[in-house]
Amino acid sequence: MSRIANGSISVVGKVGQCQPPYLVMPITIEPSKPRMCHDERFLNLWIKDHPFTLDTLKDVPRVISENSYLSSLDDKSGYDHILLHPHSKMYFGLQFGGWFMVYNSIPFGFKASAFIYHTTGLVAMSYCRSLGVPGLLYIDDRLVPEWKGDSTDKADPYYLALKGLYIVCQVLVRLGYFLNLTKCVLTPTKCLKFLGMLCDSRKMAFILPQEKKISFSELKEKILANDEVALKTLQRFAGKCISFVLAIPGSRLYSREVNRAVGIAFKNSRPIKIYNELRAEISMWRFLDNWTGCAPWRDEKHLQVVLASDATPYKWGSFLVHQGKTKEFGDFWIQGQNSEEAIHVKEAFALLNTLKSVQSQLMDHRVDAFCDNMAVVKAWENQGGRDPSLNAVLKDIFYFTHEFNISLHVHFIASADNPADKESRRMSKADAKLSDEYWRFVEDKFGPHSIDLMALDSNVMLDSNGQPLKHFTPFPCKSSSGWKKGDKWYDATSGGNPACSLEVKNYLKAIQLEQAKSHVQQKQAKPLFLGKLKSVCEYLDARLQNPSLSLAEKYVVLRDQAFFKLQYFSGDRANDLGLVLIQEVKRFQGSSGIIFSHTVGKTLGN
Repeated sequence: MSRIANGSISVVGKVGQCQPPYLVMPITIEPSKPRMCHDERFLNLWIKDHPFTLDTLKDVPRVISENSYLSSLDDKSGYDHILLHPHSKMYFGLQFGGWFMVYNSIPFGFKASAFIYHTTGLVAMSYCRSLGVPGLLYIDDRLVPEWKGDSTDKADPYYLALKGLYIVCQVLVRLGYFLNLTKCVLTPTKCLKFLGMLCDSRKMAFILPQEKKISFSELKEKILANDEVALKTLQRFAGKCISFVLAIPGSRLYSREVNRAVGIAFKNSRPIKIYNELRAEISMWRFLDNWTGCAPWRDEKHLQVVLASDATPYKWGSFLVHQGKTKEFGDFWIQGQNSEEAIHVKEAFALLNTLKSVQSQLMDHRVDAFCDNMAVVKAWENQGGRDPSLNAVLKDIFYFTHEFNISLHVHFIASADNPADKESRRMSKADAKLSDEYWRFVEDKFGPHSIDLMALDSNVMLDSNGQPLKHFTPFPCKSSSGWKKGDKWYDATSGGNPACSLEVKNYLKAIQLEQAKSHVQQKQAKPLFLGKLKSVCEYLDARLQNPSLSLAEKYVVLRDQAFFKLQYFSGDRANDLGLVLIQEVKRFQGSSGIIFSHTVGKTLGN
């Protein structure tokens, strides 16, 4: 009756005694915020789509300065401000209590209502912005910050907030808008609830309202109290997690297992069993019960670092551009840690290792990282993927970016254009290390050692407790004690390059002298002429034709044959060819030949 009284709905006549509207559609109640909704799904099929953009919470940091005052305005029965054309009213009919009625204003449920009302409201909001009030508009909700019309005006911030509020109210009222005074915040404050989130200008952060924390905690504990959960309940939990993303960065990343369980449950109608990984992820959200912190908005700074990373089955490489200078670095995978992972997980580890290796140069910067693996790029954009192993690495990357205040943007780059590809495939004999057996012998005989002067994280020697020695690297590495230390050592501060220490130089000189006096006779290599090599290879070919050879014997003969043929065909470069990896070899069609590209010292041979 109130809608009829305020004129937003008109009575056409009694059913059966008047001409009915062209379309009579049912009414329903929208449950989250009880309001009458006209079910116009049929009419909406014939309405053109009009995509439009709303001002959201993501835009709030742009218009709010530290310790500024805020106000908000809310329209009263917003859609009733815009009337339907008389020729269109008969398409918005309803029947109630034996009477036909039609809408006079755009109804809630009509496809174009939000577009029409928001676009109309933008006219007023744009005019207010031209007067110096950088407000935000979300359909019928307005955030009103301080007036910023004159940059030289040093008036009291509270006065500037009142000035901005006065301007917006005057414009709206003169245009015929009605304001809902019970929902408007007409006293400027530094912490204001807007679109369901507290906007705090003192902390420069979004804060979760206490009522949201309580309802989320009740839902979480209800799920954890059982061994099974209904699909709709878990969907509610996932939706709440996503809605926290502005106040709790990484919310999407820490709800991946929940979304995975929801995806599986869609295939059947049975309740979802709470398995260990799912329970662990839901339990993790208990931190929110007592969490009083916040995630401050990142300052907009024009500090940029560009880097690229790449991974191969045996090594990761990086390429860094910072302050006009470039640097290449990388390392081998440590046996037993990352060496057995899938390639897309290794690519994510390569990005993480790169960030950690140059963390001091990345703090408070925007980092544009280029990766040639689309799975990693999309997973970071979507804050997670389907692979739990990849998600675990992304969580480590997220922790790192949060700790060092880094704005990380991952972009795709083709492998052929990736500058880090070269470093990830570079091999050097200088990267070799003593076997564990021989190192234990050296440690027992001459140790204990406390420092490995020049090493990589992958080949640094371990102390008696199995911990890596303090070591220095030729380029940035995440566990390095220092790199590019210069050409001086300072005894007073024990700083600089240890290799330049006088004590170290004297020690190396004494070792070299001792080695010179040891008179160890080196064995002379015996020449192996081509004729003899040919005879040996022909003999091995004949042996392979013997059908009585076992599989193990065939393997031994094939191994020897490969070695001697390599010696025969390569001449004096056999040792270099022996370093070729199988990943570097490509075979012509029909097995007519092979081609490979391999770095030999400082040359590249094909």
